[in-house]
Amino acid sequence: MNQSSPSDDDHIALIHALYSQLKVYPQPSQYAILSAFYLTSSTSSECKIISLGTGTKCLPKCRLPIRGEAVHDSHAEVVARRGAIRWILEETIRERVQGSGWIERHADKYRFREGIQIRMYVSTVPCGDASTRFLAASQDPKMAFLKDSAVMAHIEGTTARGRDNYHLFNVLRTKPGRADSPPTLSLSCSDKIASWSWLGIQGAFGAKLFEGGTYIQKIIIGEVLPSRDVDLIKIVKEDCERALGGRLEGLLPTDQGPYSLQKPVIAFTPVPFIHSRLVVGLTSTSSNESLCWHADSIPPQTPPAPPQTLLSSSSFFPDSDHFRNSPSNGTVQVLINGYKRGVSPKHRQKMQNSKFIPQVSKLSILRLYARVCKDVYGVEIPSTQSYHETKTDFHDLSDHQSANANVLFTQPVSAYHEAKILLKGPSAPFSAWWDKSTRSLVPTPSSSTGSEDVSSSRGEGKEEWTGCARLNDEADIIREERLQCRGSGYWERFNVDGELLSLERCNQDVHYYDYTIQ
Repeated sequence: MNQSSPSDDDHIALIHALYSQLKVYPQPSQYAILSAFYLTSSTSSECKIISLGTGTKCLPKCRLPIRGEAVHDSHAEVVARRGAIRWILEETIRERVQGSGWIERHADKYRFREGIQIRMYVSTVPCGDASTRFLAASQDPKMAFLKDSAVMAHIEGTTARGRDNYHLFNVLRTKPGRADSPPTLSLSCSDKIASWSWLGIQGAFGAKLFEGGTYIQKIIIGEVLPSRDVDLIKIVKEDCERALGGRLEGLLPTDQGPYSLQKPVIAFTPVPFIHSRLVVGLTSTSSNESLCWHADSIPPQTPPAPPQTLLSSSSFFPDSDHFRNSPSNGTVQVLINGYKRGVSPKHRQKMQNSKFIPQVSKLSILRLYARVCKDVYGVEIPSTQSYHETKTDFHDLSDHQSANANVLFTQPVSAYHEAKILLKGPSAPFSAWWDKSTRSLVPTPSSSTGSEDVSSSRGEGKEEWTGCARLNDEADIIREERLQCRGSGYWERFNVDGELLSLERCNQDVHYYDYTIQ
């Protein structure tokens, strides 16, 4: 890009302007955290915001849905990334019909065009390993003393709870930060961003369509202000560079096919976010709502264009319409407790009607991937196949014409999942991510209407453990821990119709590392 190119601060100002136009704000006494993904081009001075999200909440383990109809983790960074996944999948359909200025098709795979960079913005330091010293520098002295005096032994290969043992580096941490909140299976945003530096942001479904990982080149972070202690700025930069990718350096293979460690450049911005905690007030509480927006939505039933009318990707050049960042060019939803705001508990169970389901939920993204397979490759995702099987199996989409176009040919595991095992499998750097030793809490029937706030937060306020029950039988506890571990696929047994495959099938087919749960 030339010398007149916009600065990072200019890009962040555009993101803030888009957020303001969406007009989904927290209550006056509440703050929000904002994150966004955007693209820059070496051939243009403009940028393309592809997704935006706010949020500080995640669902406790005892309230996780098992049909993919709700978002487990509604932290801003995660919501924005899931919006980016949706934009990437939708862009393959748009590319087929009208061409794309951002991606191009090479043989039967896609890739981002030459000169396109993916960048990420977060309005504050991501929770977890990147923010421990940043938070310690600004916390109440009394709380700091209590934290320092309550050091607990950390067992190698396990996750730390929130801010426990915050003096330790390179430790996987679960959300939320508060010890009085119900436990979750959600890893911190620092851990998730670090995993994207190895796997890319495109997810398992995007990995089937693209050549290798799609990586974040730069992360711009707010609230680390130049007017503050210079040494603290240096410390936070070191922590972010380490926590968001650097801690994996030298621990992963350098020849793992299409995947490699791509550490993002870390930069700070002084541009204030209007609803940040610093602006609203340090005594404010976090908003219960999560905003999610992604650009360039496609109509629900757009038929694929005939081959003779398709535009060549190489002949398409991005114009102003494709660079425009406007709310009207995208889809916005507001979530609370992982569900769409305003949807009653009764309607949440209507899985066939997509208007009741968050567009960034697992079920919605599975349906979008199924549409991409059908529209772009002529391949059907069978209803006998679960979300977990669809994302972990190797789908040779380029071979769909060799036999029956309605049959999805699979091999045992995808290259993406192999790379994931290298990151999270036994003795891997992030092996604790798929650790079997989870809290033995399972859902039980509750009189809850689903409207109360039971989510865990990175903010303030104690949440009720509504709907949670402890198991007393040791055998049942072990059974549940093995079945409901993060890598088991227990939470991904639903199919494209939102139907739950039988538990007996799950018991037989769900693989954890190199053994089958019995």
